This record gives sequence, structure tokens and C-alpha cells, in this order.
Amino acid sequence: MSTKLTKKQALDLAKAFKASALSVGTYTVEHWAELPPSERERLNSIEWSLFNASEDMINLATQLALDDLEAVLENIEKATKAATNAIKKIETTKKAVSIAAGLLTLASAIMSKSPSAILSALKDIADEIRKG
Repeated sequence: MSTKLTKKQALDLAKAFKASALSVGTYTVEHWAELPPSERERLNSIEWSLFNASEDMINLATQLALDDLEAVLENIEKATKAATNAIKKIETTKKAVSIAAGLLTLASAIMSKSPSAILSALKDIADEIRKG
């Protein structure tokens, strides 16, 4: 059994913390009149701490995805080289622009650190090159 948290587990925890925060907030609102001010303040603090924990888990999931992304870096390099070679061989401006735009999309995806955007951009470039 692995003791390392996966990105899916981190996202599941983020959802659970957010749901808990919403439940605490709902409880506070529904029982506002009967709660002493100090309890309302404490529940409000707990609610925001749970929201923050949710955000922390999302950040952790993103970092875990980026760690996994290192395995994809080789594919990024291959796709970039293939696109560059394809552009050199292309006779139509439209095709060259399409592949170059795909490379820009890939660059933006890498800068955004979005694994799904990176994988999507890689697929789009490969598809465009295959169209020949």
C-alpha cells in the first residue's frame, strides 16, 4: 500500500473540505439567532479554515500533477521537434500557421501549468502533423 497521496485523493479531499466548509456555513446561518456571537465567530473561522484547506488540497493536487508531468516532458520535446520539422516541409501557409499556433498553445499550456491543457495541446499538434 502506497503512503503517497495521489492527485485524485488530493482533489477528493479538496471537495470534502469544501463541502464541510459549506455545511458549517449553512449551519451557522440556519442557527444564527441561537448562537452566541463567540460561537458564530468560531464557526465562521472554522468555515474559512476549511475553505483554505480545500484550496491547499487543490494546490497540492496541481503540484502532484506537475510532478507527473515530468514524464510528459519528453513527449513535449518530441512534439515540438516534429512540429518544427513539419513546418519546414510544409508547402501551404495555412498548415504552417496551424502547427505554429499549436506550438503557441502548447507554450501557453506549459506556462499555465495545466496538465490537461498540455496534453490537449500535444494531441492537437500531433493531429495537425498527421493530417499531412
